[in-house]
Amino acid sequence: ESMLPAPYFDTAIHPIGIKFPGGWYFYLSTGQVADGQWTPSSSAEYLLGSEVRRIIAVPWNQQIDAVIQTLETKAEFRLTMSNNDILTYSMAHIERVPRTQIDIFSGTDPSLVVIIVEPDSDMRWVITCLP
Repeated sequence: ESMLPAPYFDTAIHPIGIKFPGGWYFYLSTGQVADGQWTPSSSAEYLLGSEVRRIIAVPWNQQIDAVIQTLETKAEFRLTMSNNDILTYSMAHIERVPRTQIDIFSGTDPSLVVIIVEPDSDMRWVITCLP
């Protein structure tokens, strides 16, 4: 009899894509916390287990920077879910925070947090959106 663990199947419905205001769409891979840290890959990523406050990281580029500069309150972000539902969130606020500021992960209210990851910077944009 095999001692290997049974295969793990994630049955939770989770985001598989995000659409920014203006139409930019990103397919989402999934990431997880390892050793108390989440280091998103170089592609757009959803943090597994963040079901109430959904956390998504998107890599910075010049086009994203241009979108960020023109965002207005109530701008719509749309999540495509693994069951094909589309959830719409409205931007509540955007701020630039130090990479070490992790309290953004701990919200317990239903929301969406989009982190714009700049690999060579100690700062990052954090966009908080509400349903």
